[in-house]
Amino acid sequence: MSAGTATRDNAGLLLAMLQYAQGSSTIGGQVQEKSTKVVPARSSIYWPGAGVPVEMAAQAAEVGNFVAIPVTPGDVFRHVGAVGSKTAAGTVAEYITGLYVGEAGGALLAQSKSATPSSHPKEEQYNAELESTVTITKAMAPKGYVYSFVADGSAGTQFGFVGLTYTTALQAIMAYMGGAGAAATPMYGKGGSAIKGTAEAVVPTLTAVANVPAIVLF
Repeated sequence: MSAGTATRDNAGLLLAMLQYAQGSSTIGGQVQEKSTKVVPARSSIYWPGAGVPVEMAAQAAEVGNFVAIPVTPGDVFRHVGAVGSKTAAGTVAEYITGLYVGEAGGALLAQSKSATPSSHPKEEQYNAELESTVTITKAMAPKGYVYSFVADGSAGTQFGFVGLTYTTALQAIMAYMGGAGAAATPMYGKGGSAIKGTAEAVVPTLTAVANVPAIVLF
């Protein structure tokens, strides 16, 4: 797949998403802390100064997009949201998302129902509801992260992601610090095949991909 084209057009969207994930919002140019936030949101964009916004293609149909997301035991999630790029996306069949234990070969925790959205919104967050709520435990995130998952089973007009330019070398630095980024557990990896409406039972062998899509759990 293409490494993507760097752009700052989506900087505001990424900032708003990051602030939401951290429990704050921007009002009148000032960051305001949210006083009522029942379920914390978490995002794959947790080191924003390390890269610039970038447009990137999703993996080919029937191949999984696996993105590591830092979490804390006690976090409760029911949705996986992916931020679309400027790439137009037509009907994509058997669109699914999911959560996995954050390790090589980690077990599937939950997946969304297979859907056929009429479009994967451009420059907007597309959310899919998991079939069951996931309450994070230490066992699910042994190194402080879980894997989110996005895939579709029809080539159609593929959607695109927006994210940040995290090179594979930078991801390796994150691994040295105890997080995802190692060869077997990249921050963003592709894996699996013939995925059609049903997620893999475990995280497949992943191939690291430079740049990291913006994914939100809430």
